[in-house]
Amino acid sequence: SLGIERISAIEFGVAGGNGLVALEDHARRVVTETGVEIEIYGFDTASGLPPPDDYRDLPYAYVQGSFAMDEEKLRNRLSSAKLIIGDVRDTVQHFGDTNPAPIGFISFDVDFYSSTIAALEVLDLPFELLLPRVFCYFDDVAADAAYCFNEFTGELLAIREFNEAHADRKLAKIAGLRHYFR
Repeated sequence: SLGIERISAIEFGVAGGNGLVALEDHARRVVTETGVEIEIYGFDTASGLPPPDDYRDLPYAYVQGSFAMDEEKLRNRLSSAKLIIGDVRDTVQHFGDTNPAPIGFISFDVDFYSSTIAALEVLDLPFELLLPRVFCYFDDVAADAAYCFNEFTGELLAIREFNEAHADRKLAKIAGLRHYFR
């Protein structure tokens, strides 16, 4: 309805690549149904989780090196997604320079508070590189009690700090979403 011919979908934290492959599959269906082309980008270190910065990264829940990528194997599974390998603190800084289509979806699965803060910088891009609403999925906001996710650590803290620091851009739950999708 906005007359946009192409959008970008991003996954921060690719690991083995199942999410990126699923994004490609969904993108093919969306293109067929709407005609809107989708550029897919996956950001990852390829070497697994870095060492945690401090308690906000939940060091009791995550092990350094976990979720390492077999880059060659993953590249052979992908048909269109572009892998951006490196520390998100560096790679996200230059993403806007690549002239991507406006961002319409982002999956955040970088586990750490510090990595989520860095990945959220993508939402600081100029408005023309973002759709009016960018749908975001955060993987690490709910789990069993062993993780103890809360508003003082991890992704929930990163979301709160993003909202506090931005007067004109906010992250919020979609009210009633669970009633429309299983």
